[in-house]
Amino acid sequence: MSRLVISAIDPVTLEVNSALQTTLVITSQPVYRLVASGIIREVNLGGGSTSDFVFNETPSGLVNGSNATFMSAFDFIPETVEVFIGIKLKKPDDFNTSGNRTITLYQSPLSGENILINYIKL
Repeated sequence: MSRLVISAIDPVTLEVNSALQTTLVITSQPVYRLVASGIIREVNLGGGSTSDFVFNETPSGLVNGSNATFMSAFDFIPETVEVFIGIKLKKPDDFNTSGNRTITLYQSPLSGENILINYIKL
């Protein structure tokens, strides 16, 4: 597993190899996220705290093999959404977010599959 350490006083943007797999890098203050474009950018928490992080939420929506649209319980920062089907983390290009609560998968999960999402509240 690769480890990336960022130390900066001002917000920073770094270009990295897009093959690098990472989710959140948390330093003492800012939170950084590798977005689909392969660029690491600061996520503005707006003075938030750890209670702004949502882990293992089951989104609302039918899991029936044809539905692909799911809703989070809280508004989210779109770039921070992670989707898991079963134990597999979906790639950012496997789903789309619209607004601050809607997640649309490009392939509908099969009936009975478990869907979980992680995100940072808006």
